[in-house]
Amino acid sequence: MKKLAILSVAAMGILIGAYAAQASSDVVLTFTNTNNATVTNTSEVDAETGDNEQEADQDLEGGEIVTGNAQAGSSIENDVNYNNTDVEVQNASDVTATVDNVNNAVAINLSDIWSSSGGNEQEADQDVLGARIQTGSVVGVSSIRNGKTGLFGLGFNANIAKFVIGTVNPSCACLSVASDVELTVDNDNYAEVTNTTEVDAESGDNEQEAEQDLGGCTSCGTDGAEIVTGDVQAGSSIENDVNYNETDGEIVAGSDITATVTNDNTTDPLNSSEVEGNSGDNEQEADQDLTGGSQNTGNVTAVDSIINIINRVLNKFKSG
Repeated sequence: MKKLAILSVAAMGILIGAYAAQASSDVVLTFTNTNNATVTNTSEVDAETGDNEQEADQDLEGGEIVTGNAQAGSSIENDVNYNNTDVEVQNASDVTATVDNVNNAVAINLSDIWSSSGGNEQEADQDVLGARIQTGSVVGVSSIRNGKTGLFGLGFNANIAKFVIGTVNPSCACLSVASDVELTVDNDNYAEVTNTTEVDAESGDNEQEAEQDLGGCTSCGTDGAEIVTGDVQAGSSIENDVNYNETDGEIVAGSDITATVTNDNTTDPLNSSEVEGNSGDNEQEADQDLTGGSQNTGNVTAVDSIINIINRVLNKFKSG
């Protein structure tokens, strides 16, 4: 199961003036982006081939339970509140450009994964002879991503502003100069991110139980009761890249230029992850004789990863 949300995307490109014959003056540009996003992702995935039962009022002889593999997975990706402003000032004077970005985002991600091939039972009121339980492999995976780590890499409260002031006129190899330019960038980001993931993968919890004898079966050609569980893999991944501001300014040719960048970032992340993998908790029980009982459990791998990249600011200006 995969859920993807892309909300509040703004992209603007402005060219002011070109060459001398197209000069501009007294230019006022104001970009105001106010984004509010509330994202609630709830994912619940169950995959089960187990929970099978064989039961006899007297003897259970040569019974066999073989389960297939079980795989359960969930992926949640959110790109929320992305603003991109691109301004180029070539041959102009008295230019005022203001970019004001206000982003408010609340993301609540809930993922619950259950994958099982276990929980099987063979039971008899008298003897259980030559019984066998074999479970398949089990995989349970949950992935939650908020921000630039996502599919399109836009961001979670991400603001990008690019300014180029002045340029080289290719027709005369001369400069197009800008003067009296005032640039103001104000980014105000608030993000509240709550990630909760629970992954449970199980091939164990199998039981063979006899009121009298539990053991082999001559006519079945078995020496004893057997439980074999498959491998178990359980994994959870949470990645948050929240509140990213990037301002890139290049002054090729200009005079009386003022640039002001203000970034105010607030983030309240809450990560909770619970991962469990189990191939054990198997039981062979007899009230009288237990002969040749065998248990062979598979490998178990449980992995949890949480990455938070929060409140990043990149300001870059190049002059001359």
